[in-house]
This record gives sequence, C-alpha cells and structure tokens, in this order.
Amino acid sequence: MEGKALLFKDFAGIDTFPICFASKDVDLMAHIRNIAPVFGGINLEDIAAPRCFAIEAALQDIGIP
Repeated sequence: MEGKALLFKDFAGIDTFPICFASKDVDLMAHIRNIAPVFGGINLEDIAAPRCFAIEAALQDIGIP
C-alpha cells in the first residue's frame, strides 16, 4: 500500500496515505463506508476472490472511485 501511495505522489502529484485494516470480518465494509466521505478514492487490495468482488459490488454506491 505504501508503494502505491508513492506512485500516486510521483506520477499524479496526489497526496495519499494508506489505511490498512487487519480484518477478515465481513463488517469491513461498514468501516470503509464510515471513512469514505473524507477520501477521494479507495483502493481495495489483497482480498481473495470471490470475496473481493462481493465487497467491491457492495461499495459501488459510496460515490467515490
């Protein structure tokens, strides 16, 4: 995650920082929904399929990429 944050800064001039959740709980989506209003984008990483697709689909309505 830190490497991607650096790439955003170097190539796009966007200040970023990683927030990593050490959770395998389905309620992770509730945490993401709670912090989403203050961010311009959210990157979901290292989530195994097919769970990753279910999480992405459930978060489509938060209004950010």
